[in-house]
Amino acid sequence: MIKKESLFPALLCIILISSYVSAEKVNPSQTYSTKGSISSISLTSDCVAVGSEDNYVYFFDSYLRLRWRHESNDRVNSVSVSKNLVVIGSMDNSITVLGHDESIKWTKNLESHVDRPHAIHASENIISVGTRDGYVYVFDIDGELKWKQKIDAYIIFVRVLGDSIVVVSDKRVCIFDLSGNQIKNITFNSYIRSAYISEDYIAIGLGNNNLYLLDIKGELKWNQTLTDQIGSVYAFDSYVSAGLRDKSLYLYDVGGELRWKKELSDSVIAISIGDNQVTAATLDNKLYAFNLNGVMRWNYKTDGHIRDLQISDSGIFAGTTSGRIYYFRALKDIPATIFVVSVIILVTLLALTMFLKVIG
Repeated sequence: MIKKESLFPALLCIILISSYVSAEKVNPSQTYSTKGSISSISLTSDCVAVGSEDNYVYFFDSYLRLRWRHESNDRVNSVSVSKNLVVIGSMDNSITVLGHDESIKWTKNLESHVDRPHAIHASENIISVGTRDGYVYVFDIDGELKWKQKIDAYIIFVRVLGDSIVVVSDKRVCIFDLSGNQIKNITFNSYIRSAYISEDYIAIGLGNNNLYLLDIKGELKWNQTLTDQIGSVYAFDSYVSAGLRDKSLYLYDVGGELRWKKELSDSVIAISIGDNQVTAATLDNKLYAFNLNGVMRWNYKTDGHIRDLQISDSGIFAGTTSGRIYYFRALKDIPATIFVVSVIILVTLLALTMFLKVIG
């Protein structure tokens, strides 16, 4: 029979560990400062590209260690990184394509500039670009223009997905094949305030507070009316998140079921989902991390509010208006540390209990 006193060390250890986890204070594992507001972050499994309004694009490994920085002719508004390329969209209407070794592959001058952080997308063979005057350009990786089309007033988001290109403008979602033939044209009853295109879904936040989820072929899955304007949306795997001007953060599954809703400290301006967590940035310079059940893991005060936010397997990357880039190591690394600490505590407490029994 297990004696009550023999359970005391284990119970105390559990309490200590639980307290540690719930009261966890997280600091960035790495930071990097630029001289201009961060405009765009793009990443792969082994590298991160960051665009800044100081006219530079910064290229890091997956732990925010700088490999190089490249000066553009003007403010960098958008950047996209693929397995082999880095594509830069600058305020001077130019598109520049670099290799991962910073070598310049080619540069093109367009009729307008890219002004949204995710209005460029580089795939293995195709580069798509959406500009402020509402055009979509499609190039091959050698810089040959395949086609361009006028969509609307301006382009918010573009992504190359297999044999199609998905474009979100201020008024509609358009899907094209790689030759430029329009497959789908979806319009809405209000302007599009925010959008995100994942590998499987298109999430749309409208100015009239409606949240729409489409599949990648443009078919409507569901829509919900929320409580205020939707400043940011994100779709990943089986989840869709929306951040609102009224401080609300929603998480839905892709079937349209509300998983949870949280009220944060200010208007939600950026969201990302990945590594079994939802991260959200607010206008008062806060970054929040929740698990998928809605339990807050931590929050952190940044220098300036966050303009772009992305999650990779290695952790969370956030870029702020102050020019600071933050990297938070993936939380999956933390349980291993907690486990080691807990074992040490448990062994120590068991030894102390045995010692007290001997002398008692």
